[in-house]
Amino acid sequence: MSPRSSLLIVIGLAAVLLVSLREIGRRARQRFEVERNLASLASAQGEHHRRWHVYASKLGDRGDSATIMMFPDSGVIVTIDQADSSGWSAVGTHPRLGKVCRIYGGTAPHDPRITKPGDPACF
Repeated sequence: MSPRSSLLIVIGLAAVLLVSLREIGRRARQRFEVERNLASLASAQGEHHRRWHVYASKLGDRGDSATIMMFPDSGVIVTIDQADSSGWSAVGTHPRLGKVCRIYGGTAPHDPRITKPGDPACF
């Protein structure tokens, strides 16, 4: 193998490594954004319950007994799965994340892999 061929292989491997590291960093940022949005939802649900004595079942642009005024960050999708007076659960994701993050509060049915209310977990 010529020195030129060896150099081209090393440059190619370095490029692949750089692309892989950028992808890992991008996914970590997206996961952080989803988890941050779910944590904000948990805080908003607590405030909502104190005011209305029920957890909100949807996100929207007006606050009432069923709706939390919350807008997820760009690209983040948050959906409240279940909500009543005793608890709530929600999922969050990003189209390019490749994982779903979940959170719950109160006594709502939830994924058993989530061990602490109000703390998002991604699977």
